[in-house]
Amino acid sequence: MNTIKAQLFSLQTLRGLAALLVAFYHTIPLLAAYKWHAPALALFSEWGQLGVDIFFVISGFVMIISVTGKPQGRETAIAFMRARVARVVPLYWVMTTAMVLALYFLPAAFNQNKLDGIHAFLSYFFVPYANSFTGTPRPVLYVGWTLTYEMFFYLCFSLFLLLPRRSQVLPALIISFSVLVGIGATDPGNLVAKTLTNGLMVEFVFGCGIGYFYAKGLALGKTTALVLIAVGTAAFLASIGKVVDLDYRCLYWGIPASAVVAGAAFLERAGGWPRMSIATAIGDSSYSLYLSHVFVLPVVAKLLSSVPVGRSLPGGLVCVLILVASIVSAHVIYLVLERPVTRIAKKALRIRSIGTTPTEIGGMRETA
Repeated sequence: MNTIKAQLFSLQTLRGLAALLVAFYHTIPLLAAYKWHAPALALFSEWGQLGVDIFFVISGFVMIISVTGKPQGRETAIAFMRARVARVVPLYWVMTTAMVLALYFLPAAFNQNKLDGIHAFLSYFFVPYANSFTGTPRPVLYVGWTLTYEMFFYLCFSLFLLLPRRSQVLPALIISFSVLVGIGATDPGNLVAKTLTNGLMVEFVFGCGIGYFYAKGLALGKTTALVLIAVGTAAFLASIGKVVDLDYRCLYWGIPASAVVAGAAFLERAGGWPRMSIATAIGDSSYSLYLSHVFVLPVVAKLLSSVPVGRSLPGGLVCVLILVASIVSAHVIYLVLERPVTRIAKKALRIRSIGTTPTEIGGMRETA
């Protein structure tokens, strides 16, 4: 059986790309708001959302790999969930608090958005709840909507680690999430139920399937892996300019994302993935980038629009400048905030190293 590398640089690169795609998606409306013209980029306005689908597939893959070689049972399940909480919660709580304070002290900067106490409180615990002022079900830190899916998946995965045999985990995931999506097709009225039965949940299962075969030692040739990446990328490109319904994203973007993730992982196993330091660094700070870009984008756009030279820049260049600023800011946040608070959380939760896995080396993140 092939050994599992301590870090998959290919997945780190995809994480960085996924976070950038989401940031790009949120940059396009800013260009239009400040009247920077970028019609070619506007064509890709919806396309950036597929970064979330890549994140979800990678999460499923990493979860399988993270428990490979560990015993089935209560101890592993608890250790798994503690590790996920330590990775996800601290930085999310910090960023959510920053948004709550901004809404409280600078309400004029958020147009119609206003601070709703109950909505804000439930946001900290990943519970979908509509803001009474705006009607939006997304949390205070709006990109945190994906973390509701992530945390629910982590919870289900940890429960399935209690099953008698590891071989039962993947079938249990497939069956349970298929049932949930089937329930979602009936359009349940409750917001929480509607969220947790969305077809997006299937994307985690796609990733788990890839992780299962990877952990079993499956190896693909470089050509086959490259074909998977090419097919997935072509399917992504075919969706440019289309609005993809949330209920069907697992088909339109989840399957292509799975092809790209599988191709990247197996290409690296075959020795065909080059290690790129900058790409890996962006991947390391992808969680910080994902959460912090909602603060950085509007600030940089406002600064650029406040000076004549900034207003005269072409929209494409402005987009690049905004994204570069987001990347740099995110890496600083990763170094001075994310890593320290994660270490504190791991110490508080008494998390011990239980083996070398892709989730514990080089900053791999399990979140979108």
